[in-house]
Amino acid sequence: IAAFALSLLGTFLVRSGVLTSVHSFAADPSRGLFILVFLSVLVGGSLLLYALRARQLSVDADDPRRGFTAASRETLLLANNLLLATACAMVLLGTLYPLLADALSLGKISVGPPYFGSLFLLLMAPMILL
Repeated sequence: IAAFALSLLGTFLVRSGVLTSVHSFAADPSRGLFILVFLSVLVGGSLLLYALRARQLSVDADDPRRGFTAASRETLLLANNLLLATACAMVLLGTLYPLLADALSLGKISVGPPYFGSLFLLLMAPMILL
């Protein structure tokens, strides 16, 4: 639901003219439709596979209420998702902060490569270790 809400927010920002899209599919709707269908199949298929296998996930044999073990595939996938969600929040903040600062008369600010480069590298370093 959050990814859908963020994609709607991005669509609103670009289509309203507040932000200019740098992607080529913004000028050609057929490319955008292809990407939307492709992502829907990938994400929908992944969620379907996860839902079908949810009952077979490994749990701790000593205490079934405890959940997944620390070294299980599911725990590592959870850590992966948390890191990617944090990176997504960082990009969202870097995109919307200049707009909010201007709207609240806090002055004009530009967020560019120094912000995105340093923070994204910092957030993705644990991902490389995982």
